[in-house]
Amino acid sequence: MRMSVILSTTYGKKSWIFFCEEQTRIHVPKLLEVIHRYDKTKEWFLGKALYDEQSTIIHHYAFAEDPVVFKYPDFAAGWALSIPLINRLAKQLKIEKPFADFTIDLKHEIALFISEKSNGPQLTSVKEFCTEGKTSPEATNCATTFHTYLPFCGKAVEKRNLFFAVKTCKKFHQERIPIVKKTWEKQAALIEYYSDYADSSIPTQYLGIPNTERGHCGKTFAILERFVSPAVPEVPWIMIVDDDTLIRWTLIVRLSSNLGSVLISCSVGSKRQWPKSPEKQQSPLCR
Repeated sequence: MRMSVILSTTYGKKSWIFFCEEQTRIHVPKLLEVIHRYDKTKEWFLGKALYDEQSTIIHHYAFAEDPVVFKYPDFAAGWALSIPLINRLAKQLKIEKPFADFTIDLKHEIALFISEKSNGPQLTSVKEFCTEGKTSPEATNCATTFHTYLPFCGKAVEKRNLFFAVKTCKKFHQERIPIVKKTWEKQAALIEYYSDYADSSIPTQYLGIPNTERGHCGKTFAILERFVSPAVPEVPWIMIVDDDTLIRWTLIVRLSSNLGSVLISCSVGSKRQWPKSPEKQQSPLCR
């Protein structure tokens, strides 16, 4: 939200700031028509609403008793803030420290900051902000649509250059690990299982981190420390997954061709509890 300070300084005399992703497609006349329905002199937070059916780890189990009540924007559909809200947030952030020094799910954290921490408006769901494809029959009345594609930018990563780190725990050794071994493990050249119990039959590595129901950062950091140590082969890629993650190998190697040597992590929350919109279920990022 530090960006709101820059936006306020640069565009503080405008009416609205509209945010979108690079694959968001905008029908400008329709967007203007929609925006004009809302009083630009008041604070507005507009977007396509998402919500969690169950409390999730990546949202720090916020609103655990009734997570459906809290709505946050689908960035793919675009979202808008009125300038009065931008200006007030900018003033607040000039005198306050950032509410967090790292981000897990930005769209949720922005909504939480605006609505809860800054006593701003709740997200207003706008039905014309859409994530359907431009040619979809459902997009007839949409101001925004979303173009989904996965470009192929170069040579796909070779299996020998991709290290899989599977997070598990003792109670799932017999239930989940056999499924991984019968499916996508066969395609992995380099793979290790990390657990709270060393089991030579799998085998699993115990990194000294006990299992926990909430918060798995300790295990993840331990995996990363092992990855950069001499204990594992030196390769440019690591993919950290859970023991119930299913992988489409062809998409993984294609994605890697676009990103270079970076870390991919399919987070627990995104995989298990992908947010839903009031209209329909969204597609998971990690397939």
